[in-house]
Amino acid sequence: MNSTASTNSAGTARTVAVIVNAMAPYRFYQYLRIEEALREHNLRLVVPLLYEFNNIPWPLPDVSKFGGVLLGPGETVPDGLPSPFKCVPKGRRVLDVLREHDIRAVVINGYIQAECWMVMLWAKAKGIPVFLAGDSNLAGDTNGQLVHRIAKKATVGALVRACDGVMPVGSLGEKYFERYGAKPDRSFVVTFEVDPQLATPLCNGEREKQRAWTGFTDDRKRILCSGRLRSFKRFHDAIDAFLSIAQKRPEWDLVVAGDGPERANLEARVPSHLRSRVKFLGMIAEPDRVMSLFKDTHLFLHPAGYEPWGMVIQEAAAAGVPIVATDVTGSAADLVRDDDNGFKVAVGDVRTMGDALLKVTDPAHYPRFAANAKTMLDRWHQKYEAGRGFVAAMKSVGVC
Repeated sequence: MNSTASTNSAGTARTVAVIVNAMAPYRFYQYLRIEEALREHNLRLVVPLLYEFNNIPWPLPDVSKFGGVLLGPGETVPDGLPSPFKCVPKGRRVLDVLREHDIRAVVINGYIQAECWMVMLWAKAKGIPVFLAGDSNLAGDTNGQLVHRIAKKATVGALVRACDGVMPVGSLGEKYFERYGAKPDRSFVVTFEVDPQLATPLCNGEREKQRAWTGFTDDRKRILCSGRLRSFKRFHDAIDAFLSIAQKRPEWDLVVAGDGPERANLEARVPSHLRSRVKFLGMIAEPDRVMSLFKDTHLFLHPAGYEPWGMVIQEAAAAGVPIVATDVTGSAADLVRDDDNGFKVAVGDVRTMGDALLKVTDPAHYPRFAANAKTMLDRWHQKYEAGRGFVAAMKSVGVC
């Protein structure tokens, strides 16, 4: 077995296991916070990672900080359903890791991996509490095919009922799991977390380094969009909304961070006389560059047709940036308050999106939106927070 960390002194530490596909920045900070909260109750965390790489080429951080164990070195999370011929052997390796520890509870992420079902069945046979975590949200649970709905209702409902509780990421996630049979008192919101450095403004040296590659200047204000340039992300709506206000807001530009198959179409959508005001930065995988980008922007725009959570909105909130986002995005439900730190709009409603941009960028009102944006994440954390939610789940089954 290839692991990034030695396991917690074989069988001596009371441990909670979290099974995850692959590491991502938001999971890294989430697990750091959970590990910190568990230590206060004499518990440790072990996190078997099924794959080394996500579908976005983030660099693998030091997962030894929270008991990360890499089971698929060099492997990338597959698109669609993984082969059971690969899942079953890897599931056995996950169980080998769990047997090395004094496991008091198990958290599985998602329900399409055979490894998670194997772990759930093993834990139930051992009398170990099991929790189901996921970032799905109610607004995206709209598949119209009857056969699909019936199959999903049966599968997800059976898993939810078999588990001792669920761990959604936000309020729309709570409602999603309730649809599949989760009881409200068995639902514990465990939030994603962001790099705390996002809340720290850029110093002069950092700003100069950042602007060397972005080309940003002090005399321009920036609306940022970030994500994979694919059709369901609806970046074409963001461009159309910006074009609708460009003449009225001549001091504002649109910045698009990300890459994908829609890039050429999006670039062609911008009229020649406005191309200097719509900047495409391409894919940004370096965490430091991502953070500096959020810190040097003035408004975040998220036009997605659907997003289970939408980590970029949480990052914008952490950086204290006003937000305009579609109302089907999980994080928007919790982190965007209309006429407070931004606005939520319906998917595809370009006119309303443009109106929202006009309101936030109005010089008479922007300072209010910006001031509220700087407190939004702290206000949200008064209700939901990763460590507090995770410990509450463990307390509900007598683990701490």
